[in-house]
Amino acid sequence: MGYVGKVIENKKYENDIHVLKITFPEIEEFYHEPGQFAVLKPNGIGRAYSIANYPAEEYLEFCIKKVPNGKVSPVICSMKPGDKIALDAPFGDFIINKKPKHNLVFICVGTGIAPIKAMLEFLVKEEIHNKKDVLLIYGWREKQHPYFEFFKFLKEKGIDVKITGDVESTLQTIPSLKGFEAYICGSPQFVKRTIEICALKNAEKINFEKCIFSEKELKELEKLLGFFP
Repeated sequence: MGYVGKVIENKKYENDIHVLKITFPEIEEFYHEPGQFAVLKPNGIGRAYSIANYPAEEYLEFCIKKVPNGKVSPVICSMKPGDKIALDAPFGDFIINKKPKHNLVFICVGTGIAPIKAMLEFLVKEEIHNKKDVLLIYGWREKQHPYFEFFKFLKEKGIDVKITGDVESTLQTIPSLKGFEAYICGSPQFVKRTIEICALKNAEKINFEKCIFSEKELKELEKLLGFFP
């Protein structure tokens, strides 16, 4: 569905990362599932960005990397409070299991934290994190990050948070993922490699955003792993 939103905040952080918040003055409620994405169209050209906040809040939050010479991200990252932006939303089936049977591990890198943040916020606010073991493995090497305070909050809630410059090496230190359901987000190459590792470590289920892969790539993953999440 199409909407016109209004920018209420656009903060720049290290490494050209921006956190953008958009509200909808003309509608009473906007609901999305934790993990879904929106297509932002600041100049008529659309790009998909994951929604980074809990569904019940009165705005949508996005964590966006400014891509030099990009057609969309530089426009979005230059927007100011009060600017209007067109978007279509919500989309995607990379959604948190609201009644998980297993423990949960979230594995992501860079701006791939966005949908994972929404999922973790949901788990904490709905107090699901108290019923299962929850682990976050996040790839980030810079000294600053817009969500460092959020990571601290997660630790205070008893969630195991590992910030690392090498996700694969950190993941390899875990002997087994049996009993864990995995959620993975990042570049296609990162997601594919992490799926392979999680499968080898006997994860009970593996969730990822399938729209970043072509049909051919999805079939290759199915053939490679011998199962499909």
